[in-house]
Amino acid sequence: MLSKPHTIYSKDPRGKVMARPIPNLERTLMVAAQNGHAAVVTALLAFATELDISLSDIVTRDVVNKVIDGGHAAVVEALGAAYPKVIDIRIGHGHERPLYEAVRRGKPDVVAALLELGADPLHPVAPGYKKLGNFRSSLMSFAAMNEGPRTTAMLLERGTPIAGTAALHTAARFGELDTMRLLIKHGADVEEVVPGWKGWTPMHFAASTGKADAMKLLVEHGGRMDSKDEDGKRPKQLI
Repeated sequence: MLSKPHTIYSKDPRGKVMARPIPNLERTLMVAAQNGHAAVVTALLAFATELDISLSDIVTRDVVNKVIDGGHAAVVEALGAAYPKVIDIRIGHGHERPLYEAVRRGKPDVVAALLELGADPLHPVAPGYKKLGNFRSSLMSFAAMNEGPRTTAMLLERGTPIAGTAALHTAARFGELDTMRLLIKHGADVEEVVPGWKGWTPMHFAASTGKADAMKLLVEHGGRMDSKDEDGKRPKQLI
């Protein structure tokens, strides 16, 4: 367990191989995490603690990525119980934290576990990088892409703002009607425009993907079919 064999961890189609010394303990932890074996994860972390091995050396971004991809909330809880700093590990190319990635990848069980551990939805990435963002970058926008409103509801319960996140625009584009209803109930502006998207309103986004039910829902809550974007186009011209 304590040896560190030189291990291949990446190989691209051109044959380029990446390798580094990886402790067997970390490799075993990664496999247990990937397969959802929370009890094994707990035992491995206890073993490391008994030997005064810093958990920051073995609870790596690779381990956390495996947990998120597998959607294993119980493993997240096991990691958090032994190593509370797991919620702040930077795991993406833009220094994204686990909560941001769990929402982006559509893993609501993991989202719930991370929020219970204290992950802050207002700071999903490191300072100096994107924070709230907008369409296809904000935490709320990614939540609105998830199937069903569960993830959006969890974020709203913790005070995550809607304005400026393009959450309603995203839900409209993907036709997530229940999520749209939830956002509107919490004050989403049906005529809000998204910076950098030609002044599109949620209606423009719904029209661009032909989501007629989403357009109808917006109209029922005051959305306008005659709003023009920066190019002078109305939603019906985007269908």
